Amino acid sequence: EIRVDTAPKSDECYFKRYNCNYREVMDNVKTYGNYLDMVIDDKDSLHNASLQPIYTMLVACREGTKAKFFVSKSAERTGKGLRHKVISSPFITKDVLLDNLGKGGFEALNAWAQLDGGEFLLATEQGDITGKAMERALKVIATEDTHQARQTGGNLNNINLTGVLSIDSNAKILLDEGMNSRAVNIAFRNRPANEKDSEREQIFSEYWEAFTIQTATSTSRTAKISAGVASLVHSFLYWKSENFKFNFKLVEMNNLLDNSMLDDVQERILEIYTQGNPIIYFEHFPDIVPLLAETYQGAGKKDKRNKALEFIGFRQVNKTVLKNDGSGYTSKKAFVIRNKKRLQQISTAYLENKIRDNEL
Repeated sequence: EIRVDTAPKSDECYFKRYNCNYREVMDNVKTYGNYLDMVIDDKDSLHNASLQPIYTMLVACREGTKAKFFVSKSAERTGKGLRHKVISSPFITKDVLLDNLGKGGFEALNAWAQLDGGEFLLATEQGDITGKAMERALKVIATEDTHQARQTGGNLNNINLTGVLSIDSNAKILLDEGMNSRAVNIAFRNRPANEKDSEREQIFSEYWEAFTIQTATSTSRTAKISAGVASLVHSFLYWKSENFKFNFKLVEMNNLLDNSMLDDVQERILEIYTQGNPIIYFEHFPDIVPLLAETYQGAGKKDKRNKALEFIGFRQVNKTVLKNDGSGYTSKKAFVIRNKKRLQQISTAYLENKIRDNEL
């Protein structure tokens, strides 16, 4: 609950205390809500983003079980950085280099040591979020309270790993489907392709002024604590409207920022699919087989092909179908839908990119 001008009782104490003005905080709650409406891409992402601050706070004060990590994604300069400045400000925040966590030896042990005691673990400007080593590190951060680490010049020891991870990436995010129970995705809305820097700066200036301040101790603007508390109040009120439940939504990220990211097979499959073919039989499209051989060559070619298909939401199967003469069944090679949400996201982006490229 929210109490105003109420001192703690004799059997109560604060977990945190912030020196900020109540009226300024409450005014910023509405501004912060407007900001999320502007920068978040879809209603499920907005739902997840709205719940993140209160989830993090409940874990920080040991009133909630840590089981999730958050991933924000879009193209560049869409507002992810400003939101992370704001929502991390009420917490003890530690910066994370995800690539180092998955390495071996002292470098990894030292990277883990940097997370000790953090409440908000912030990984900004990350590269591709994919691969088994990355997934192992993410599972540990999402679920474990301790992890072995070693500070420079120190002994091997367990650190306090109780913070909630939040990732900011412009690159590819492709995790195994088994990670869906851990990853909470938040898709940000890409800015219009023809938007000028001056136009973007004018649109965002209202929020930079409301949420941040220039200080003598930092070269970049710092989040006002009143804005951080406002994001927490906004999150609490939304959580309350959800009957105090964390029913996070499954969001597929847009990994296809440009069609040049596609190889020849991926592009051909999307071309066929968007022409109204949900199942793509090899025998109906004779160019498929030579295209597969040409695109995926050398060692590990099967793994390369499977990962490429997974990226666009497809998989290759031997599909059992009835023979044309009805005399029995036969097996035919085909591409079939593996991940419907991902395919919808990718195919929509593919068509939009084609239209944009034709207009240029």
